Amino acid sequence: MKKVFTFLLLCLYLFANSMQCIYTLKFTDCRWYLKSLSENKALDFAKKICDKQRDFYNCYSVLQYAKTRKDKEYFYDRLCNISNPGGCYATGNFYIDNNKTKAFKAYQQGCYAYTPDYDSCYMSGYLSYKTNLPKALTLFERGCKHNHAQSCLALGILNTNKTEKRKYYKKACNLGIKEACERLTR
Repeated sequence: MKKVFTFLLLCLYLFANSMQCIYTLKFTDCRWYLKSLSENKALDFAKKICDKQRDFYNCYSVLQYAKTRKDKEYFYDRLCNISNPGGCYATGNFYIDNNKTKAFKAYQQGCYAYTPDYDSCYMSGYLSYKTNLPKALTLFERGCKHNHAQSCLALGILNTNKTEKRKYYKKACNLGIKEACERLTR
């Protein structure tokens, strides 16, 4: 009798959790459910979670169910399009080796997001400095203005005006970039 009662309690618990998962479609509520599904069904359900929740945590958490590059692109594109600058930075990092255009677009979106990610400003500047120096300088300036040390160093390196160069090296040095400090002494 005790075993039957324990089994019924377990069934009731699992049923309640599955109802909560189906109702909320949040990764934290559905983690156990996703593990019980086949690979394809888990991926489809993970896409539903990401599309419904439209937040960084849920989309990034279900990314582990994407096995192919195409499926990973699905999640990374959504990470950036949910207006999360960290998601744009992660998306840019995903694309940087295979598609520089998409990487630049993601980084730039993160740089100009409502809550900007200044690593994204630096990376979009880095990707564009050879082809569009004025654009790169604007992106680096945006990062440096908000104390992104690497952006300040880049401005020091790329600037031709000695006074401006020293100003950016000094700021980068004060922000902890050893290379900038060394360049100041030259």
